[in-house]
Amino acid sequence: MQIAGVSYLIACFAALFAPTFADLIIPAILLPPLIGESSFCLWLLIKGVDIRKWNERMTVGHGNRAAGST
Repeated sequence: MQIAGVSYLIACFAALFAPTFADLIIPAILLPPLIGESSFCLWLLIKGVDIRKWNERMTVGHGNRAAGST
């Protein structure tokens, strides 16, 4: 995902400061974001969220806020 972010920055700066260079690199420079974001999406769809751990975090988080606010 960090490589994807750097790729986005390079593509945006190239489009802004060197449009002819951007025309050369745009198709290839956007492959890392495609791969990274697609794999992250698939991981979230397959693995999902552990509901038990999520609920534990939510109850602990709300308990700390209530105790800290008094």
